[in-house]
Order: sequence, then structure tokens, then C-alpha cells
Amino acid sequence: MNALIRAALVGAVIGLAEHALVTPALEHGERLAFLALLAGPFPAGMLLSFWAKLPRWWLLSVMGPIAVGMCMVLIWLWPGVTTNLGEWGGRLVFMGLGAFGFTLAAALVMPMPRATRLITVAVLAVGGIAVRLGTGAGIVLVSTQVAAHQGVPVVAPELPEHRLTHVRATGQELALTYERDGATIGVVLRTRGELTPQRVCQEEHSVRAECQEVTPGVWTNERSLDMELYSVRGAALVVLRSSSATRVELLDVLGTLRPAGWWELARQ
Repeated sequence: MNALIRAALVGAVIGLAEHALVTPALEHGERLAFLALLAGPFPAGMLLSFWAKLPRWWLLSVMGPIAVGMCMVLIWLWPGVTTNLGEWGGRLVFMGLGAFGFTLAAALVMPMPRATRLITVAVLAVGGIAVRLGTGAGIVLVSTQVAAHQGVPVVAPELPEHRLTHVRATGQELALTYERDGATIGVVLRTRGELTPQRVCQEEHSVRAECQEVTPGVWTNERSLDMELYSVRGAALVVLRSSSATRVELLDVLGTLRPAGWWELARQ
């Protein structure tokens, strides 16, 4: 058990280093950072495993990074609800993935009784699946509670053919993103207060004259690259955005908006 804990700590350090390389490698396209992202965990894992005096450290330094990479690929292939975690949240996620991957690899390659090996691998597998399945519901619960605390009414559209892919609660705003076959529809909710659809449309665009009322209580900007609708539903000011949907389709979506609990959003 002590060796498994040390393996988890090694994996957490590797995960933290991977997080530092993700942005320059994938978003900025830096080749050296991308190479370090792919190959760096192997020599780093070898040095850390040797320093931590892990049994079969030479084998773990190979299997650990492979296990971490497989975990990342599985998360990418197994889509779920995401959110913006911020800098520290991202670090914790990568540290968790690194710790999980190295612990799993250690349970497979380090010498230990067969029963202990099977129990450890089973616990890690079941725990990993449970965490992945519960992550979406947890994100929705926390985000809606944060929004409710800020006084933002939670309303959601009925889009049976779409899947909720992203939830973000920031300040006085709750943003929901739905996706189907690569096409997205964004729903932004704010506390109505003194705001009006016309005012919000004008504040978000430099040329106010381009905001027009398309139907009673529904405003849009004719020059916007994306289709946008601004309206009010109850105590919520609603903004719908899509780069693929037409105005008629967004008007239909607007008509389906209704109050929703976090459990209803989690099922979408």
C-alpha cells in the first residue's frame, strides 16, 4: 500500500507537468512543447520512480505514462458535460489523472499478492467509472446552485435530439451549450432586473441601430456572424446563439424554454 501511495504521488507530479505543457503544445502549436507533452513523461517517470524507490521502477516508468495517456484518451472518447475549471481546477484534474494512471500501472506491474492486485485494480476501475459517470451531474448541480445563489433563474429548452455538453456559471450568468452532429446552440441566462432584450442586444454590439425586434419581445442583431435572439422568460433574460441554426429554429427553441431543476439538466 505504501508503494501504491508513492506511485500515486509520482503520477500527480507527472500530471501537473503535463498540464503546464497542454496550452503551449495544443493551443499555441509549439512543437517542442508538443514533443515534451508526448515523450516527457517517460524520462520524468523513470527518474521519479527511481527516486521514490518503487519496485520495478524501470517497468513502471513505461507503463505509468501509457496508463495516463489511455485515461486521457478514454475521457476524450467518452463525452460528458464539461465546464471551465480555471487554472487551479485544471491542475487538480491533471494531477488526479496522473495519480490514477500511475496507481493503476503500479497495481498491474509491482509485485504483490494476487488477491491484493485484483482487489486494487477492481477498486480503481469501479471508482474511475463512477467518477466519470457522476462528473456531469456534479458539474450541473454545482453550476445551477451557484447561479441560483446569484439570483439567476434556471430555465432550459427541450431539445431531445441535442446533448448538453457544457455548463458554466460565472457571476450573474449561467451558460448552457447543446450539441448535435457538431452543431451547437448556446443558451445564456441572466437575472432580468432592469435589463431588457433591446438593451442587452445594443450593449453587446457596437452599432445599436442594427438591433431589431423580430417578434414582440424578441430582438436580434442583423449583422452578427452568429444567429442571436434576445428575449425574456419569466425572471430570466435569455440569449440564444448558434452558428448553424436559422432564426426560425431558434424561435422554436425559445418557445420550449421552461424552469428546470439540476436533475433535469443532468439527464439532457
